[in-house]
Order: sequence, then structure tokens, then C-alpha cells
Amino acid sequence: MKYNFDEIIDRRGTNSLKWDSRELLMKLGFTERYDDETIPLFVADMDFSCPKPVLDALHARVEQKMFGYTYHLSDDRYINALQGWFKRRQGWQINPESVVYSPGTVYALHVAVRAFTKPGDKIIIQRPVYAPFTSVVEQNGRR
Repeated sequence: MKYNFDEIIDRRGTNSLKWDSRELLMKLGFTERYDDETIPLFVADMDFSCPKPVLDALHARVEQKMFGYTYHLSDDRYINALQGWFKRRQGWQINPESVVYSPGTVYALHVAVRAFTKPGDKIIIQRPVYAPFTSVVEQNGRR
């Protein structure tokens, strides 16, 4: 799939945390300067349009008119997509039984910290990092 990284999308005026929070960030003392020359790197917010296959999948889901919880393991496409991605990117053959679903990254990090460390253990975090990662370490009694 080809992607146009030259397409510029101006998100100013769309309630974008990245582009429309200038006054708040200055009021809270996070920065002294935030003007039109500022390149905001404080949040992992993309400045590119969503890829067409993702938009197509979202449109198909909207057409169902329901957004309830999905049981992902009842659909082989989930495992097949994971296997295909790891095969193409890493050359790995993934056993479907080794796949563990997580509803989110922070939740998965909580599970990993509890599974592989003990309370009081030290955990290395390479900064800059998504702020909740530090909280996960502290909330689980690690340092």
C-alpha cells in the first residue's frame, strides 16, 4: 500500500490536544512559548490522515449501527492478521495458542510487570516515554 506522507492536514481549530491546547499548556506552566513556530512533540498525535483500509473498516463497522464488544477470538481473521504481520515483518511463525489478547497497551504493561517482576524490583524505562508507563511501575510496587 502506498501512503502519501506529503499530504498536510491542518488540525488547528478541531479541538486537537496537540494543536489547540496552547493556552492551557502555558497556564499550567508546561511551556513559556507556544506559537505558530512551535513544533509540539509532547503527545504522540499523528499529523497524517488515517490509511484508507482503516477508514474502510471503520465505515463498514459504522454501517452495522452497533458498537458493542467484539469477541475477537471467534474470528480467524484476527489471528491470521497477526500471523501475517509477524511473518512479513519479522519472519516469525506465530502459534495461535501463544497469542494473548489485551484491551490496551497500559493494561498489557500492568500484566507484564506483575508476571515478570516482584514488588520492589527495579524496572528500566527509556525516556521520553508515554507517561502512564511510569505510573504502571509505581502502581505495582516496583521502582
